[in-house]
Amino acid sequence: MLQCVVGSFLSLFWAFVLLVGVTVVFAAGLVQQMTSAVSEVSHPALTDAQVEQVYTRFGSIQQALLTLFQCISGGEDWGPVYELTLACRQPAGVCVLVYIFFVWLSLTNIITAIFVDKALQHAKPELEDRLLGKQRDDLELIDELQDLFRSIDLDKSSTLTLSELRSSLKDLRILSFLDMQGLSVKDVEMFFKLLTQVADTSEIDMESFVSGCLRMKGYATNLDIFTMLYHTRTLGDKTMVAIKQCMHEMQQLRSDLNGGDQKCAPFVKR
Repeated sequence: MLQCVVGSFLSLFWAFVLLVGVTVVFAAGLVQQMTSAVSEVSHPALTDAQVEQVYTRFGSIQQALLTLFQCISGGEDWGPVYELTLACRQPAGVCVLVYIFFVWLSLTNIITAIFVDKALQHAKPELEDRLLGKQRDDLELIDELQDLFRSIDLDKSSTLTLSELRSSLKDLRILSFLDMQGLSVKDVEMFFKLLTQVADTSEIDMESFVSGCLRMKGYATNLDIFTMLYHTRTLGDKTMVAIKQCMHEMQQLRSDLNGGDQKCAPFVKR
């Protein structure tokens, strides 16, 4: 929390500068309008109490700044201030309304969004914490997969067969657990073949089952797709080389057979 507060201090400073700048502009305009309205002798709408309030609230820019800040921060209700400015001059009342709505609806929400974004950035765990969390999650998943293997191994032979896997995957809880881990099993036989192929073994023991599930867990990433494309392209190149070699050997064999027929022709006639 202290790191979030310290990291957001620069944003706090510039937000304060922006708020003060906007408030100074509105305060200067209101001081000019209110003092000119009070100085007019022919203004019959103002009473002595209102004139005193004008000098108290808008007698200087500092007082106007304090008045506007109280209006937006809850230190004072903005209703009496609006009525006082409206009694002096209508543009002054409109100016107060524009300031209140601009700061309340726009400026404060923007400042809050900036603070929340900065706080979330500094609240993210460091790389070491994320790595430790990832390792802890992986170890928990390995323990859960080992428990799942023990529950699927019905004959307690420490190996899985296709019939055991097929009968165990009829349980909706096991299917839901695998689905939550990104292993959506639609075809049990294909899933068994994939486990044997990924583990590179004909029998599925606990280690092969856990490693196979971990390798097939989740969705395919861009790295997986590019790896598959690389292996496909490599296999295609090897296939083309083998085809060319076979064609060359067939042509060589054809030429040898044609030459052999010509040599053996006289012998055949005899």
